[in-house]
Amino acid sequence: MEQRSLHPTLIISNVLLDDQPVHILVEGSTIAQILPATASLPATSSTCRHIDGHHKAAFPGLINTHTHAAMTLFRGYGDDLPLQQWLEEKIWPNEQHLDDDIVYWGTRLACLEMIKGGTTAFNDMYFHLSATAQAVADSGMKAALTQVAMDFFDPSRTAEAKQQFADYERLMASNQWPQVQWDCACHSVYTVSTELLQWVRDFAREHHTQLSIHASETQKECNDCQLRYGRSPIQLLDSLDMLDEHLIVAHGLWLSDDDVRLLGAHRCTVVHNPNSNLKLGSGARFLYSELRQAGANIALGTDGCSSSNNLDMIEACKTMSLLQKGWRADPTVLPAAEVLSTASAGGATALGWNTGRLEPGMQADLFLTDLDNLAFVPNNNSLSNLIYAAHADCVDTTIIGGQVVMEHRKVKDEALIVAEARRAARKLITV
Repeated sequence: MEQRSLHPTLIISNVLLDDQPVHILVEGSTIAQILPATASLPATSSTCRHIDGHHKAAFPGLINTHTHAAMTLFRGYGDDLPLQQWLEEKIWPNEQHLDDDIVYWGTRLACLEMIKGGTTAFNDMYFHLSATAQAVADSGMKAALTQVAMDFFDPSRTAEAKQQFADYERLMASNQWPQVQWDCACHSVYTVSTELLQWVRDFAREHHTQLSIHASETQKECNDCQLRYGRSPIQLLDSLDMLDEHLIVAHGLWLSDDDVRLLGAHRCTVVHNPNSNLKLGSGARFLYSELRQAGANIALGTDGCSSSNNLDMIEACKTMSLLQKGWRADPTVLPAAEVLSTASAGGATALGWNTGRLEPGMQADLFLTDLDNLAFVPNNNSLSNLIYAAHADCVDTTIIGGQVVMEHRKVKDEALIVAEARRAARKLITV
């Protein structure tokens, strides 16, 4: 069979991939070919962009599979409080002030921070979705955005939430933001009635979307669920026929053996948010090995900036790995390659995306680290250095869908985004 001729639109030459020098050829939004650095490069048109990969290493783009992007504006506010007090006294009262302007600039700030840390896509659970979608598009990122259901067990709010989803259908039908995947979310079993949980379940299945929910985040949540329903949060979701491969469970920290079995049997995704869990005192013993062995998909997230204070997925990788080694007293658990896969391919699996690995045919979502960054000196093993030594500032270049959105740590409109985010934060926080 005659091989199709390549027409690269981007070439990254002489870059380290798995510590071997290669050329990465991108055609449009897709990785077309990866060649050894000794190979000759194909002829290119004048429009093909070239990046010199000397002194750089390539990694798959990270996917922040659970966050609340616009909550960057809450960074440093309401710290050192238990989850429920933090929500009820600090977050929910101020969220009454949200508008499109606040959410747009809070999301632009989040996208800027994620791009500068090698994150190429995220799964968001927040409000003012048109403003969020515009911020995603203007940043050049990819995102799964969700209509979030909450009714606080009030029948009038149940009806209101259902109407919001009816309005959401019109947004889902829009082709205005091709970078956005429209999905669904229920906040939690402690803020959403069983009637509304089941209604959103049906809506998500009818529209073929993913469905995100906070579940089993704290021991208090699990105890309260037992008192209200006689079941754990995961068992409750199972009794409501909500467990399937499209369900994305954020946190999943307090799980019984039966919870683990159920999540694995239904091939659910569980998103670990280690820094948020530690900061809120929610717990540290995420059952990574048990969930994987049961058949669940595991992904990684930062949660929002109000509970983790940054969106640094590289830092989250290190925390996740060290926590597993520490509480299990086993240094072989969750090695660097596995945690990177969790932070990239794990998120892609959760969201149904063809990305998360650097190989031909995959979306060209990747980042390049600067090997002159001190975390990579000496570079005995670039993957080890990324996971155990580096932070977001090691990232030199970020590429999303074949488009270079950051090079030499320069991002378009950075100064404007910072200034507008400061202004928006002053509007938001008044309590």
